[in-house]
Amino acid sequence: MKKLIFLLVALAAAAVAAVVFWRRKEATELWDSARDTASSWGETAASKAKEVADTVGEAADTAADAAKKAEDAAE
Repeated sequence: MKKLIFLLVALAAAAVAAVVFWRRKEATELWDSARDTASSWGETAASKAKEVADTVGEAADTAADAAKKAEDAAE
């Protein structure tokens, strides 16, 4: 009888350990997924910010050229 009780306790402990391990594994996978998603958002945001900065720079150059042409035409 003692062996049966010990076996049941051991099985229950193994089941609890398996559940804890499984949940920790799922949490780690979710965390890795969230971190990868945030990283990809950061890369996209950085590339978009660079594109916007380049576009603004080009627009400023174009406006300066147009102002120069208008000034030359006025003379």
